[in-house]
Amino acid sequence: NVGRFGRGCYLAEDFAKADQYATAGQGVYTECFAMLLCRAVLGSQLLVAADVDVAAAATALRAGFDSTLAELPGRGGDDEWGD
Repeated sequence: NVGRFGRGCYLAEDFAKADQYATAGQGVYTECFAMLLCRAVLGSQLLVAADVDVAAAATALRAGFDSTLAELPGRGGDDEWGD
């Protein structure tokens, strides 16, 4: 799965957004849903305003950016970052 903005690690500023992607574990963790809480330094960001741009990560890399920031119109701050 390439993701909406290309290959990479997807991060979100809102835990509810990350929770949408959590799935149940296996074995003794069957009832557990894991989430990694971290602070990330994204460096120079390529702003992506499209709802889906699977080439965004590759475009950012070729243009010398460190990461992408998906700032989607009409979403009210529901930003996603990729690294």
